[in-house]
Amino acid sequence: ETEATVVTETQATVDHTDEGAFVSTLVKCGMQYSADSTIFACGNINWTLLKLQRVMNSSEALQEEFLEQFEEFALRGHGVGLRSLLQPLQKSLNQVVAPGVVTKRDSVMKVVLHVHSIQRRVIDLLLEWVSSQAAGEDSEADFNDNLPRLLLHQLRFLNFVVDGEAMANSLMEQCAQVCNLGLSTNALPCEFINIV
Repeated sequence: ETEATVVTETQATVDHTDEGAFVSTLVKCGMQYSADSTIFACGNINWTLLKLQRVMNSSEALQEEFLEQFEEFALRGHGVGLRSLLQPLQKSLNQVVAPGVVTKRDSVMKVVLHVHSIQRRVIDLLLEWVSSQAAGEDSEADFNDNLPRLLLHQLRFLNFVVDGEAMANSLMEQCAQVCNLGLSTNALPCEFINIV
């Protein structure tokens, strides 16, 4: 069997056409979608990223639909969708990944953040989610249980930033909003500083 067909029983792939442009585009670019709504990589993640960049560059209408479905997927079930996008891509498959832009420890969110044509909008969405999730999160929770911190962590190790000035402005604006929430610890504001 090839890498692309090796899946455990609990991760049987499902029909993704009902999931819209976001999931179907990722699947066309080389990822798999399971019955439990997990998206995971099969094969070389860097090839998947290159295909995704080509697809996103081919049509502004597809970009719009992709981003709209991406946001809908992320906002499912009180953080369930966001957590799914933040899981390591290779968590469920034991395959070798070629070195490059994205590693097996990276997430769907990190892959989408590396698509030039949509990066700025994805960063803006991610920062909006940080602010909206921060008020309801336990600020003293472990890092892996703190959704706003996990979201911000995605921005720490980007290989490039398409519009650094816009990202810096968005970071400062969202940091000010988070600081005004009066959280019990400084963990979240420190994450903003770590990005800069």
